[in-house]
Amino acid sequence: MKKRRKLKKSFVIILFALILGSTIFSGATYCFNKQNTDMKLTVEKYETLSYNARKGEDTLYLSDIDYMSNQSYTEWDKIRYDEVNGGGKITLKIENNAFTFEKGIWAHANSQVTYDISNYNYRYFTAFVGLNTTSTRGDGVRFYIYTSEDGTTWGEAKFNETKLPGQEATRVEIELGNANY
Repeated sequence: MKKRRKLKKSFVIILFALILGSTIFSGATYCFNKQNTDMKLTVEKYETLSYNARKGEDTLYLSDIDYMSNQSYTEWDKIRYDEVNGGGKITLKIENNAFTFEKGIWAHANSQVTYDISNYNYRYFTAFVGLNTTSTRGDGVRFYIYTSEDGTTWGEAKFNETKLPGQEATRVEIELGNANY
């Protein structure tokens, strides 16, 4: 029997971006939190603003650790940390404003990004999921987020949403429960 430490969670989050039409670029920022933290934004209309979540012992940005290369891919370009193709910052539409993110993951559809964070102790997965503001055409991208206890059976998606160019990003918060992957 595997001994579990209190609140220790070992898991991999898989993010799928499935292309539904012509070329689309996708970008989002992701982090894990030990406790539920409020990430509400208060902004003025039509400005491009930086968004920086509090970084501390209770937060881990996925772009600060390696994804599992044997279970991650993108069909065009490469999985990028903290930038979009061309070197610019990830910029998402939130509350009718453009926010640039210092931290995040960018991948072109079709892609899958898988993480093993078994050496960390986190209870929540939080993210803003959406298309980079430079994405202006196409039929959208479908995003999925899965967790697993055994790394083989993934069950139902914890997040399943299509994003279209120009749409607001969605803030996602997933309580990890007994997830091991």
